[in-house]
Amino acid sequence: MKPALRLPLLLLAILALLVAMWAGLLRIGWTLPTWQPRLAQSHGPLMIGGFLGTLIALERVVSLNRRAAYIIPGVAAAGALALMVGIIGWGSWLITLGSLGLAALFLVMLRQHPALHTGVMAGAAWLWFVGNVIWLLGRPIHQAVLWWASFLILT
Repeated sequence: MKPALRLPLLLLAILALLVAMWAGLLRIGWTLPTWQPRLAQSHGPLMIGGFLGTLIALERVVSLNRRAAYIIPGVAAAGALALMVGIIGWGSWLITLGSLGLAALFLVMLRQHPALHTGVMAGAAWLWFVGNVIWLLGRPIHQAVLWWASFLILT
């Protein structure tokens, strides 16, 4: 896939980063304008799933070089957009689906390139998925954070 065609996904990931940073400032008490009432609560999911999840998935898809796999970071980015506009339910489902896609993608990569580092990253993707399922089930966000952090540390 041509680099220019990857640009929209990269731009969505960057937008998720900027909005997540804005949400983080709201979360620590800054008085800033907001376009949806739950933006501050979306800080963690936007940063982990919307920005880093989309970016990591995009990087893996680029390395795999399979056009159809671009749906994975696309779904995660769509989830980030949903969170940004306050459609939390759809956002959590889409980001969770994106994480499942990345975990499945890593299984394909592990079969093609069986190596310790690929296995560690595959495990990390599954940890992201577990954290997202916890979040999707409506559990307190702090219960998902350890899973999300493990995903970031291991990838």
